[in-house]
Amino acid sequence: MFRIHQWFPQRMFNKTIIIITLSFFTAFGALSLPGKDTAFTKEVTELIIKCQFDSAAYIIDQYRQNDVSNPLPPVLKLAALGMRDVDLEMTVDSLLFMQTYAIAIGNVTAYEKKNGTSSYSRTMIGFTKAIHASFYLRRKMYVTALQNGLDALKVLREAKELDTSNTDVDFFLGLYDYARAELRARMWWVMFWYPGNKKEGIKKLELCGQTAYITRNAARLSLSNIYTDEKERTSAKVLIDKLYESYPDSRFVFWSRVKYFEAGKMYVDAASVYNQLSFQYSGVKNGIYNSLVTKKREAEMYKKAGMNDKVNNICKSILGNPLLSDKNLRKETEKLLESVNDS
Repeated sequence: MFRIHQWFPQRMFNKTIIIITLSFFTAFGALSLPGKDTAFTKEVTELIIKCQFDSAAYIIDQYRQNDVSNPLPPVLKLAALGMRDVDLEMTVDSLLFMQTYAIAIGNVTAYEKKNGTSSYSRTMIGFTKAIHASFYLRRKMYVTALQNGLDALKVLREAKELDTSNTDVDFFLGLYDYARAELRARMWWVMFWYPGNKKEGIKKLELCGQTAYITRNAARLSLSNIYTDEKERTSAKVLIDKLYESYPDSRFVFWSRVKYFEAGKMYVDAASVYNQLSFQYSGVKNGIYNSLVTKKREAEMYKKAGMNDKVNNICKSILGNPLLSDKNLRKETEKLLESVNDS
């Protein structure tokens, strides 16, 4: 898709919270999956939240060889690809994403024609369309994203009507209720009739986080950031600590933690998390830009903490890195270095 040169972590969970969460889910809670699919889904979704996207894609491709008509594998692969793009804030393989979407929508449509309409089939189609909508949203193609997103919501509401105990769809429905107020502000010319309802969205996400099987962790991850935005710090900390305990190496959890620390002006703690993110991204394919940007954010946190010696050393290490190729990042780092040398 694209790489954002003015790349800040707040984009990940604040203005663009819907980008992340429309791309990520973890299972079909109240829905009934075949036994073999249940174990497979758990394995894949655990890899996704751990940011092990290539391993997830490999397992999905191997599993799909046993039944190319199964709608589940391509939907999970679509989620893995979407989350990989979100993690790197850049396009890794847009062509593969679109090819996978075509396979996924074809499989789930054929499944429904063969087996009839059910809450499961509607959920599968709705998830596929929601992930597809996020592809356009990340590319800032808002009108196209809106249409795809509204199509997904319509299908997911149908899934809920067919099975009111299906709390997994509440993840997307709740997120939409929370985020649509912001979408309305950003796209007033097409969404002026949507008032937005944050409280209703949070309520749905909380129910999803408590009872869903697949989208439970995704709902909790979203809620941890929403609570931070809404200044409900105690609730945010409880959720973040639980997620960190379960997934201590997940970059998605790291982003939640750093957002929490920054919001509380806990700048040294935030710097430590940025350091962890930078180290992780340094070992990821296509991750060098993210590694250097998060390193710069580490320096910015130390500046806010009044620790200019650390800022000086970090900025010099970034500028001396032979892999630094982004002109804007270089310029911003030089400016940061000058600011501490002049103080």
